Amino acid sequence: QLRDHNLDELAAMGGLGATWGVSTLRVSLDDCRVAKNFLSEVHANGTSLYLSFPGQLVRANGFVIGTLKLPGSQAHDAVGFDMSYCEDALPVDADLCRNWRVMGSSDCRWHLYGMKCYPVPNWTYDTSLARGQEHAFDLRGPWFHMFGNVMRYILGALGQIIASIFAVSGRLHHARVLCGLFTFVLNGVINGVLVAAGHFSGPMPQLGILPLYSGLVLSTFGLIVIFCERYAMRFLLFTWVTLALAQTLDIFSVFGGAAFLAYTPTRTLVLSLSAMWTFVWACSTVIYYRAWRGVQPDMRKYQIVWLKLCQVATDDLRELGKICSVLTKGLPKTHLRQTCRRVEEKRLTWGGFRNPIAKQCAEVLEVPESEFERMQSIDQLYLQANLAHPIFISKVCEWARVSSGYFPHKTVANTFIAWPDAICNASIAANIKWASIKKPDRSFEKVYRSYSNDVSRLVDIVRQQIIFKTVRDVLDCLATIVSDPQATIWRVKNRLAFDYDVKQSAGYRDVLLDVTIVSGYAQQLGIHRHVCELQLVLEEFQLLKSDEGHHRYVDYRNKRAE
Repeated sequence: QLRDHNLDELAAMGGLGATWGVSTLRVSLDDCRVAKNFLSEVHANGTSLYLSFPGQLVRANGFVIGTLKLPGSQAHDAVGFDMSYCEDALPVDADLCRNWRVMGSSDCRWHLYGMKCYPVPNWTYDTSLARGQEHAFDLRGPWFHMFGNVMRYILGALGQIIASIFAVSGRLHHARVLCGLFTFVLNGVINGVLVAAGHFSGPMPQLGILPLYSGLVLSTFGLIVIFCERYAMRFLLFTWVTLALAQTLDIFSVFGGAAFLAYTPTRTLVLSLSAMWTFVWACSTVIYYRAWRGVQPDMRKYQIVWLKLCQVATDDLRELGKICSVLTKGLPKTHLRQTCRRVEEKRLTWGGFRNPIAKQCAEVLEVPESEFERMQSIDQLYLQANLAHPIFISKVCEWARVSSGYFPHKTVANTFIAWPDAICNASIAANIKWASIKKPDRSFEKVYRSYSNDVSRLVDIVRQQIIFKTVRDVLDCLATIVSDPQATIWRVKNRLAFDYDVKQSAGYRDVLLDVTIVSGYAQQLGIHRHVCELQLVLEEFQLLKSDEGHHRYVDYRNKRAE
């Protein structure tokens, strides 16, 4: 189809093909000529030329147009070329064809997620001023666009398959990382760098803006899936909305208002993304609701104990709240972090070359330095934890002895051992169930889900609990810890406060203290900056804890991506 012609003026030019402003018209296959010249087979209708091949099927993916050879015919050159083919059985009269499909045009807008060409309206093609010149149009998609589309499907399928295999085998962390890497990050890089760069270097560089933006958004979403899983669902909606909006604005700027309303891929994209988001949101809501409903029986039991406690120990609870508030005011407001001594670079060299073994040893054993830096190695953190664990247990026992504290029995459920009794009897002390160091799997979950891949925010690897019969005993223990010169309190979380939101812990309540042991022995080992967690628990709440209830809480916590 040749646009913007004055047929009367063209007919007056005379000569072969002058009626349509062309001297040559033929189709091509892979830049090779299919036939010489088919002007004798051309049927005219307005500004459209129908090229027919009677009795044969012709494969073509391009066409060649030649301008008129007559001098002074430049003003009558066609300004746009659209090539379509009839999907019906080719009739004798081309006007009888009802199913025309656009194959390409001189100015093609390639679909972002496919190889379909959409002719750009009102986009003029500048023909050569020299007369009789041929202009070839290759309707195959650009190689970078085809490569990007092929790799999109390959990487997407590969990511889903590999992630499914790891998920079935129970390696959810690996499944999430591989899914985010292949499905989003690599796809985003290919489309954001390769496809956009190809368009920027082409005749219409504005077409590279949408692939570049799409690649950046997809890559960002993939990194969030890998490193900040808890924000993935929130960013998923932002990803889809911004991609749909970007493509909408891009299409509107190219096709205009009226043509945009008829642009089927846009409507399809918006509707499909909306349906996908609704489906994902509904599934996540149902999954979360089931997990929330699973912890409801435990929450009701904890709530009954809490209401009774509020009646019998109101004054002590208020005093506890005041003390915790005073302690909190004097503590840092930023995130609590594990720290280590800074490693001096000159101590890591040997013979003028950097020694990796010396570097690893120095990172683990902490070369003494005056300045401290944020912990970055989880191996180093666990080494500190193993050294701090027995020291922390010894200090916890001292606090329990002064404040009438108890510890759970190792084998007998709902049985507690007073530390004064354990001091006098070694067999009783051997039956105390001490809290173990946090498992690495759970530590990795917290680092990736909640701490944005920041290892230093793991401050509960070493943890213990002291059980008390009354709130007054909790107050006595808290006062003992505050007055202990060998302990430093860094954070207080009072979950026995009246305004505490029990949804965060599924109804369970206690007092959490993050402390460091600064004794001389701890300083000699270099672990006096290692933060440990102490739980001050009331006996009524501890009696309600069970393995089944803990499993329900873990499921609820996982559904919240914490």
